[in-house]
Amino acid sequence: MFIITLFDQNFIATVLQDINPSDMKVYLKNSHIIKEFDSHFSQRIQKLINTKQKDFLEHVYAPFNNLLPENVGFMEVIKKHLTSFDISTIKSRLYTADFRIMQDMYIAMEPYKQQLQDMYGSMTIF
Repeated sequence: MFIITLFDQNFIATVLQDINPSDMKVYLKNSHIIKEFDSHFSQRIQKLINTKQKDFLEHVYAPFNNLLPENVGFMEVIKKHLTSFDISTIKSRLYTADFRIMQDMYIAMEPYKQQLQDMYGSMTIF
């Protein structure tokens, strides 16, 4: 049980890594990579940027929240405990590839939510 608890804590820390400020910058010389990123993610980033402040967290974490059992209350906890600095950090992370890839992974896993919960138990995975 202790190992499962550690797994849960690590997974939550991974999900919430977006609130950690990052000073690392990557510079790309290949314009094709930038064009690909733009074509895949620009509309969703723009949608999040235009989201009202009070709805921002719901939109950002909706793909992850959709994977959780209904009674977890993840969004309520997030809204209660994240500060305005955390939200501004998340907004700056909208433009990073790792953030976008994680969002797409959560969306891709959604059709398998019930199967994952049946195989592993709802709280073991999430």
